[in-house]
Amino acid sequence: MASILDTEVSTAILTSYNPKKQEVLAEGAEALSGFFEDCHNAFHQDYSRPRKRARLEPAENLEPSRPSSGPGITIARLDINLRLSSNTTNHNELSTVVEDDIEVGLVDAWDLATPQPALSLVGHAGYKKSPSLRVQTTKPISPTTANLLSRIVSLEKRSRRNVRPGVCRSACLLHRSAGPSGPVYTLECSITWFDGESAFGPLAKQEDWATLTQFFPEPKSTQPKSWTPQEFYASVHSPPNDALVPELMQCRVLKTDLYPFQKRAVAWMLGRETSSDRSQQRLSYTQVADANGQSCFVSHLEGVVCSPAHLSAFDEPQGGVLAEEMGLGKTCELIALICLNKRDSAEMDTGDPETQPLVKSRATLIVTPPTILQQWKDELVRHAPGLSVLHYKGVSDAGSSKKGAQSILADLAQCDVVLTTYSVLAKEVHFAVDPPERSLRQRERKRIRPRSPLVQMHWWRVCLDEAQMVESGVSAAAQVASLLPREHAWAVSGTPLKKDVQDLFGLLVFLRYQPYCNSSAIWNRLIHQYGDLFKTLFGRITLRHTKDRVRHELRLPPQRRVVLTLPFTQVEEQNYKTLFETMCEECGCRSDGSPLTDSWDPESPVLLQKMRTWLCQLRQTCLHPQVGGRNRRALGRGQGPLRTVAEVLEVMIDQNETSIRTESRLAINTQLLRGHIIGNAKDDEHRAEKALEIYKSALQASEKIVAECRADVARAVTRGVDHEKNLDDSEDDKSAEEIAEGRHRVALYFALQLKHACAFFVGTSYFQMKSNTNITEPDSERFQELETQESLFYDTAKLTRKEILNQESSKAERLMQKVEQEKDVILERSGLTTMASPGGVENVKIIHKAHDLARIMNAQAKLIDEWKQQATDLLLKPLVDKDEENVETTGDEYEDSTKSQDTLNAYLDALRAVVADRSTCITGQSAPLVDQEVKSLIQMAKLGNGHAPELILELLAERNRLKQKPDDV
Repeated sequence: MASILDTEVSTAILTSYNPKKQEVLAEGAEALSGFFEDCHNAFHQDYSRPRKRARLEPAENLEPSRPSSGPGITIARLDINLRLSSNTTNHNELSTVVEDDIEVGLVDAWDLATPQPALSLVGHAGYKKSPSLRVQTTKPISPTTANLLSRIVSLEKRSRRNVRPGVCRSACLLHRSAGPSGPVYTLECSITWFDGESAFGPLAKQEDWATLTQFFPEPKSTQPKSWTPQEFYASVHSPPNDALVPELMQCRVLKTDLYPFQKRAVAWMLGRETSSDRSQQRLSYTQVADANGQSCFVSHLEGVVCSPAHLSAFDEPQGGVLAEEMGLGKTCELIALICLNKRDSAEMDTGDPETQPLVKSRATLIVTPPTILQQWKDELVRHAPGLSVLHYKGVSDAGSSKKGAQSILADLAQCDVVLTTYSVLAKEVHFAVDPPERSLRQRERKRIRPRSPLVQMHWWRVCLDEAQMVESGVSAAAQVASLLPREHAWAVSGTPLKKDVQDLFGLLVFLRYQPYCNSSAIWNRLIHQYGDLFKTLFGRITLRHTKDRVRHELRLPPQRRVVLTLPFTQVEEQNYKTLFETMCEECGCRSDGSPLTDSWDPESPVLLQKMRTWLCQLRQTCLHPQVGGRNRRALGRGQGPLRTVAEVLEVMIDQNETSIRTESRLAINTQLLRGHIIGNAKDDEHRAEKALEIYKSALQASEKIVAECRADVARAVTRGVDHEKNLDDSEDDKSAEEIAEGRHRVALYFALQLKHACAFFVGTSYFQMKSNTNITEPDSERFQELETQESLFYDTAKLTRKEILNQESSKAERLMQKVEQEKDVILERSGLTTMASPGGVENVKIIHKAHDLARIMNAQAKLIDEWKQQATDLLLKPLVDKDEENVETTGDEYEDSTKSQDTLNAYLDALRAVVADRSTCITGQSAPLVDQEVKSLIQMAKLGNGHAPELILELLAERNRLKQKPDDV
């Protein structure tokens, strides 16, 4: 875009450099000439100022050079002729006008939509304290020119903020010349794009893309699109049946004859490796003219503007993706390629490997999964026995000595084919690059890390078999594969794409296909917005035949398929039906496939994913109830061996019983909730009686569940004893019995909790009926009967609670007994003794300081002993719900226990702080974490939060009073 604006200057004002207070220096013609002269003088003064130089003698006749914008392409240009009006021209100065130019900055533009737009110019960013010139013109400008000026101003402001410059910049040159009626000033503005830089690269800014699309609009056909695997496979290259096959392919290169489609595939692969035609190799580039009329190329996909020389330097990778359908002979095609296209012996290096960075090899490196490594060896011997083959097993196999490394390099260079695996490649990741240089105290490294021989060879060809294993591009194997030096690269996979087109990114990373392999932004634009280019790209580098397409060329022996049907056993059939019903419930349909609701959408992506998952699980269930991850987790086996059908039946029975009891507990809880609702109806005098019937019904149901759970626990215990006595079971069998017993005890625990709740609420209902004087007269026979029933059910709840807490109570009693036994050791007094005599004169200060420290530590020890006594007394308090004599139940037991726990926690927090202080006195090392914790405790206590706030404040105040000072330690 280039344009010229011829306008007359109506107002020109020159102001001084002062951000706080600007002073008008000149107006009119004097302002223009003054601004020009000031910037011109500043430029020469800036380059004549003394600087530190490496040159010892000053250079003579050295003219200062203008700041250069560097190599680039002018994508926009605007020349503004600023003519002075006749009444502001001084004709006496016409003879003194010298033609010259200065570099300026256009930092502001306003009133662009009015008949008199205005511009603000300052000196170049390198000039210090440049004055500012404001110019107002008399000619309106078009919207296109206004947008161009706004973009120039924005880029100039960005460059002056000392931020990352981006990939384009603006430049303004003020040219002065003599005109017929006075000096003529021309403001030459331009926007330059750095040759070959991308708007999505690491140097780019968001504004760069907006600048590119402003002057080279993006085609409107780039609409977002998502690709399916079917669309990708439809876009790959498949040679036509009448494709010409080179004469080289007519001779027999393998011991096995190739099918016609295989010959066409090998011919295409040879073309990819040997073609020297670079025409139409760079996608998405369109030839345009820049603002100077020169030819350039623009790619909206890559966000690049480049010159023809830069575009011609692109060299497309030699290789591609061989994506033949499974069973069509990818291995044979690749072996034929190896035999037909070998490295010229004249290119082979014969020099010393130590003096050359890479050793050129004629070998083809094939990376394969370990499971098919032997298959590759067999196929090479069968089809091309004349090829020398080496199996590379890794750096450790090559040896760490220098002699061993040279030996393996020589072997790799002379072989025709080198085989290795992805696991070996992943282990080489730390040997593929040199370690970073670090400044060490030793002059030389004691041990040099060995480098992988794979990256010291320049391979003739690198092939990845089952290349979908590096689809992410970030795994260790993928990183090493992309670093391997090579002439040709091939990714071989029958399924290069499984989920979506993102699987192809790792293949481009391996092929080093620029720029898609280095920029995720460009890759995402390609797959979402440039569908035609996506098809062209993979149609160029990917070849695929399908069995349906080449079936007429295949000569296969007749096949016979025999289908044997095996019926389910009763257990397997029941398991399958259960899973099928669960699938129908989750997918929202009936067993016949009809929907449960009218809004059921069979094309929903979420529903389709559920169906795929369930289809896989049902197929696995047909093999065995425990095949597949979900089935193994469902039957509770984990990584153990598969269960027998009888064991699966037992597991299914246990799971169903557990499910039934869970639903029963849920029903009882619902009954309790119904009883709560009725029992809290304030307008009903007989609400307690109505709720009592519901609570009793729930209690009977819970007692039944408890009885069943007790029976299960007894059977599990008996089964475990019988196994231990009569069978020589493995440890796994014993652990299984223990797990079953534990599961039944957990079920009993929850059942007892439910029974406790029911018994307690029955007792509460009797208490409410007894306390309601409207329906029960105090001290009457009914009153006594209700009180008896209340005590009975409260006692039942108490016994149930004791059984629930029996294990925890036993554990607590054992710990209390241990504390009681070690009470004397815990409460043992500790203190320090001091010297009777201070000794000599020189020791007096030290002895006195030691006396002070001993006094502090003795005081701390006394405090610790007192607080340990308090904590021990609290720990030895008797537990609640123990039938001790002379212990009255007040109903406040829970509150008292909570207060005791808070008091104990307060003493423990204070003890922790004092012990840390004592440790500081002994070691001299402070404990900042403890100090910070104490500050937090004090702040919380002052707000009334935490354990026993008043007590903690009292204890920590005592601790702070005895805490040592820094001079005491």
